[in-house]
Amino acid sequence: MASGSKKVARRIKASTSESSSSTKPVTKPEVTRVVKAETPTTETKPTSKTAVKSANETKAADKATKQSATKKSTRKSGERKPFILFRPFVAFGRYVRNSWRELRRVEWPSRRATWKMTLAVIIFCVIVGLFVLLCDWASQWLIEEVVL
Repeated sequence: MASGSKKVARRIKASTSESSSSTKPVTKPEVTRVVKAETPTTETKPTSKTAVKSANETKAADKATKQSATKKSTRKSGERKPFILFRPFVAFGRYVRNSWRELRRVEWPSRRATWKMTLAVIIFCVIVGLFVLLCDWASQWLIEEVVL
């Protein structure tokens, strides 16, 4: 279930009298709605000193993680820069490797879906071609008959 969604439960309260001597008439049961919302975890106030200490440590660890994530190095530790003449070849190799990884992630359409899309393109081209042909004939007729 997605975070932030609401769970709704209904409870029915019967409004009945507790004692038999009560003069209240019995009415329809009241329907109350109880909403339980799943909220994302937010900072809560800790109650004990140890909880305060652990909360501060958690905040510090989160801050350190965010800082290290923003300062990503392009090179691994211990890796040297390639010689200046080899850099284009290294860059090309990296490009081919990343392209191959990307192609493996692509979700290719099925044969049937490919044929459907191909037919749709062909039909669209025929319709546009007919429209252009009609416009050409109309403009040719206008120029020959009306203008000249």
